[in-house]
Amino acid sequence: MEADQVSSRLAALGRRLYRRRGWVGAAGYAVVLFFSAASVRSVLLSLPLAVVGMALRVWAAAYIGPIARGREIAVDRRVVGGAYHWFRHPLYVGNTFLVVAVLLALRPPAWVTVLVLVGYVFEYWTIAREEERALAGRQPLEAAFSLCQAAAEWHTLAAVAAAYALGLLKAALWT
Repeated sequence: MEADQVSSRLAALGRRLYRRRGWVGAAGYAVVLFFSAASVRSVLLSLPLAVVGMALRVWAAAYIGPIARGREIAVDRRVVGGAYHWFRHPLYVGNTFLVVAVLLALRPPAWVTVLVLVGYVFEYWTIAREEERALAGRQPLEAAFSLCQAAAEWHTLAAVAAAYALGLLKAALWT
């Protein structure tokens, strides 16, 4: 297969994964929860990582706004302020903290942890690659912080809270 074909297929895959990133994450979480050996202690000890991940996502969302919550990669500008000054993809850095936090909280077997981490890295590598392609040539915009723009992150906060609640419930019922 030629390099152009590989690049084209990866771009298409990145767009498909972007559209389905919530469902892919939910499926990964379901597998982790099913195989989990969570304890109340592991859930509580992982909370600081989850808080850092969530705070980073809120900080990034306050600059980029709800455009990042869409089903399509729709970029109209390259944001360079706030979290985007420090990280190229701060939402994904926040996601990484959240994924690691949930893995530490729920303590699945090593093979599940590796499977989830490899899948996560591949998924967001292809998505970030496609976003970079879409952002090529876009003018940078020093966006202003807006808490109203960050309000869309309540979806992520609810998902993380539910993940932790289910982990605590499983730990309380099965340990």
